[in-house]
Formats: sequence, C-alpha cells, structure tokens
Amino acid sequence: MHVLKLIRLLVQEALARRPIMRVPEPSLVMNEPGQIEAFHQQGGEALLPVYHFNALATSRLTPRGGTVLDLGSGSARYLAYLAERRPDLNIIGIELAPDMAALGRQHLKALGLSYRVELRLGDMTTVSSLVTERIDTISSVFSLHHLPSLESVATCIQEMRQLRERDGSAIWVFDFARPRRLSSAELFSSVFTPNAHAVFNEDTKHSLVAALSFSELRSEFAAACLESGQHHLSRWMRLYQTHVFPGQAASCAEAAWNPGQLSADSLKNWRGLRNLFPAHA
Repeated sequence: MHVLKLIRLLVQEALARRPIMRVPEPSLVMNEPGQIEAFHQQGGEALLPVYHFNALATSRLTPRGGTVLDLGSGSARYLAYLAERRPDLNIIGIELAPDMAALGRQHLKALGLSYRVELRLGDMTTVSSLVTERIDTISSVFSLHHLPSLESVATCIQEMRQLRERDGSAIWVFDFARPRRLSSAELFSSVFTPNAHAVFNEDTKHSLVAALSFSELRSEFAAACLESGQHHLSRWMRLYQTHVFPGQAASCAEAAWNPGQLSADSLKNWRGLRNLFPAHA
C-alpha cells in the first residue's frame, strides 16, 4: 500500500507544472503541548535519517573545535544528535517558542550536553543581535518554512549573510520544497511516517504547503548576494531542497566524526535520502 502511494506521489509531482500556492503555517510558533510532544517523540526515531544526513553535511563544513549556530532548533533533538556525532563542537540553537525551548533545554541537560550546547530563546530573523560568538557554520534544518512571508525569509537570509560577512561562516540549509499538488502534501505522511502521531502528520502537511519552492528560495539567496553557493533540488521526489555555502575556515574534521550506530530501518531511510542528493553523497 505504501509503495502504491509513493508511486502516486511521484507521478503526480512529475506531471504537474508548477507548485501550489503557498499557505503560511497556522501559527508562527509550535507551542501547543500536543504539537511539542508529538514533534519531540518523532525526533527519537522517525527523524533520525534526516538528522544524520544534515549532521554529516554540517560536519563537513565545520572545522575541529568549531561553533555551529542552528536556526529554529525546536526541542533540540537535532542539536543533541549533531553534538553526539561531533563531540568537539560547541553548538548554539535559536528557538522562538518558549515551551519548546524549555523542553529542549531539559533534553540537553538529561543527555549531559548543556556544557557545550545552548538553546537560546529568540527569533531567527534577528539572530545577528543574539550571537556575539564567532560562528563557523550556520545551519537551518526544516526551519525557513515556518516564517510567515517571503519578506521574513529574506530578512532571515540577510541575517545569515551578515554573520557570514562578520565571521566567514559556512551556511547549510535543508528544507521542504513546496509540492505541485495539494494531495502530495496529504500523501507524504502516509508514505513516510504512517505510524506517527496524527498531530505530527498534520503539522507535516502544513509545513509542506508553507514551504518555499526551490526557485523562490534560490532567488532569495541571490537577492542577498549569496547566489554563488550550491543549490540542489532532490531528484525523483522533488520535495526537499538544500543550499550550501562553504566558509572561510577549511574543514579537516573527518577524524572528529563519531559515526554512532543507526538502526537498520534508519540506515535504509538515510541511504534513500542521500540518493535523492547525489552531490551530497
């Protein structure tokens, strides 16, 4: 059944010509208790392949002993995963929702990571005023689609550029790409997270519809004078996008990477995600 739904998803996306109209998320912050708990729970297993893919990409951009700034960090599941894979890094996360940030701080403390991973309450459209530390890499993982307008996305990208100019920071962005059919947003969760909490799957549908198209986001980077990076839309299933800008600091940190161990299912799903982006393999 899941295979048939996946085939339907791929075919209808391939045949449609342009993305559906963007509809911003119902709320700027995810601060309802049910949403927070559902998101945090899914980060324990279902999102591990996504975390692994992004942690690897961020690690390749970040020198040994460097500092990563992550935007829209949620309950810090991804921050913790990156910190465990790169024990040499200091990490600063920015999160707008107070209750989500509070849960994230509890999570980091429980894992014994608070001494080098900090989750700050703040807005990613004013992030340069929140960070005085030298930043080696700025990461944005599933966060830009939460912004309400193209203007706010442009402001956030300008903030990234400002930090990049100040510190020579690398930039890594991973996000959804808005689908070409509304039914694709509805099918997505039933294909990839069929056992997830209904609240999480509903949030995923909203996120897909709120995402920028690949051309929209690439244009915003170009408008911020960041057009020289590498921009990739996932092949076959064109619902993910990446944008990467190497920093001034050379990364020679392969030996610092702690591979950990993914479950068989997570490893299979990570390989599937990696195959969507040959440039990042």
